[in-house]
Amino acid sequence: MQGKHGQASKDNDLVGTDLEGYHISAELHSHSSNRTFSGKDPSPLAPYPYVMIKLLPTVYTDTEQERQRVLQEIASLRQLSHTHILPVLSAGIYKNMPYFITEYIASGSLQDRLQKRPAEQPLEQEEALSIFAQIAHALHYAHQRHVIHGNLKPQNVLFGNKNEVLVADFHLDAPLPPEMARNASSERTIYLAPEQLSGNTCEASDQYVLGCIAYEMFTGHKAFLVPSVKTPGTYYRTKSLIAPGQFNPALPFHIEEAILRSMSREPDQRYHNIPAFLAAMGLSPAAGSGSQEKVIDIIAQIPTVNPDAPTDPDLPRFAKPAPAAVETAELELLRNTERRLALPEARQRLATRRSKIFVISICLIATIVAAVLFHSISFSDPLKNQGATPYMYTTALTATSTPVPALTYTPSVPPASTPTRIPAQRHVPTSRPTPVTTPVQVPLVSFFDNEGIGNTPGQANFDASGYSYPASQLPASGQITVQGILYEFPANASGTNDNIIASGQTIPLTAGHYRQAFFLMSASWGPASGTVTIRYTDGSTTTTNLIVADWIKGSISGLSTAYRYSPYGIDHNAAYIYVFSIMLDSTRTTSDLILPQSQSGPYSDGHIHVFALTLQP
Repeated sequence: MQGKHGQASKDNDLVGTDLEGYHISAELHSHSSNRTFSGKDPSPLAPYPYVMIKLLPTVYTDTEQERQRVLQEIASLRQLSHTHILPVLSAGIYKNMPYFITEYIASGSLQDRLQKRPAEQPLEQEEALSIFAQIAHALHYAHQRHVIHGNLKPQNVLFGNKNEVLVADFHLDAPLPPEMARNASSERTIYLAPEQLSGNTCEASDQYVLGCIAYEMFTGHKAFLVPSVKTPGTYYRTKSLIAPGQFNPALPFHIEEAILRSMSREPDQRYHNIPAFLAAMGLSPAAGSGSQEKVIDIIAQIPTVNPDAPTDPDLPRFAKPAPAAVETAELELLRNTERRLALPEARQRLATRRSKIFVISICLIATIVAAVLFHSISFSDPLKNQGATPYMYTTALTATSTPVPALTYTPSVPPASTPTRIPAQRHVPTSRPTPVTTPVQVPLVSFFDNEGIGNTPGQANFDASGYSYPASQLPASGQITVQGILYEFPANASGTNDNIIASGQTIPLTAGHYRQAFFLMSASWGPASGTVTIRYTDGSTTTTNLIVADWIKGSISGLSTAYRYSPYGIDHNAAYIYVFSIMLDSTRTTSDLILPQSQSGPYSDGHIHVFALTLQP
């Protein structure tokens, strides 16, 4: 193992131990930047009996500042909830090393699927477009929340039980492993944008790598790698990108152009965002549209990968060919590329030929339509001529979206041998029945004990030091919608309390079967963490550990104000109210919710504040 904590992670092997209630049975993969283990939940009723546990030894958390930064990043990743993103069940820090726990996916990865096809053969175009669209929508969702994947590659594109794409292994901010930075010719660097090799990662970096994956799916070849003619199984790198159409002449011209632009060396030469890339590929930029439903239908028809197939197979070894052979082969490939793309007259002839084909097709279609109409008028059923009304059958496609999950982790520094435990967030399988169909806004007015929203400086006192949210920058009292969820927002009149300072209050809930509870929350003197308990009518309970960011730290979701009130005037720091959610057991009937009794954080007077609560069936 490499990295600051690499040796420690090897000396203290996790196999055979327990972490967060999961028994670690085997180590699946080991790389310089991460180690992946399989775990099992011994409970016979566990919704996810098998999990994957990923340990990141190169992400440093030795200082409190590094620790808080990593915890904030973990919070952002925990918040991602999308149909095509593998959810994080739990996360934390073990012996100064971050870890993530996710569902074990046995259906394989895109890497498995690419390796199972005949050598150098592309995927079927519809299949490739389906996979591409689902990855792209997942990345766009993350980018909207200012989260960059930074670690995209075919091994991290998994397939669920219904063959849907699940993008996994979002990176934490960590330096590129030294051996990879030194060896820029390694195959792993194919899935890194040029700017990432120098330590800079941005949203355009994800677009570049998505282009690399598209290149491989549509051509059957990895970008910048050419197989050796004399030595099968070995590859050498090219200095220039070979046009995809050189490997796949049937590839539509607009797809080729889109891939080439997305893989531009300079980030500002790529598409300005993922939706623009989708549109250039001829796909709908809007997630949840009818075309997205078609994408899901197509991918569901793809045969399932053998569950026993390795999820991270060894990459083929590289053999360094003789310089003369490399130069000759590369020169020939580049000449072929120039013949196809670089000559303007060749492109003009191609466009002219396509235009002729299009005109001929239109004429043929018009002739057929005219013939059908003539036949219909001359020989139609007499009932039609008497005004009989034909029947029309329509089918509606409905797209669903998954709400945002809770930000959960524990910020306190654990003993050297004890992991920072974040209770597993149990995502209830969506196939379970949920009899309640209408979201329920839970009344909180009787529990409000703090006035945090003011109409003038000094009127309210959110953080016990005289600072408050400006009422003019927040919605008026009543029902509001934030990220598709309906909340009852509190009144903000002078002298009226508008939020709860969490201190163990028991809030009665409307009895019913719910999947999630959504909060509008923030923290004063945060981040602050605590445990929320859900009690059910059968006497059982579930708990979730929350960590809520400080109200002036910024967020990727929720409400915000451009400034806040100080005791004497305006303080030009933006303030935020965040969206949080926790998973409930929809097979049981809820009774009440217990807010955290106490909170922990960097400051002794840190508190979690609750503004609104909605139950989602």
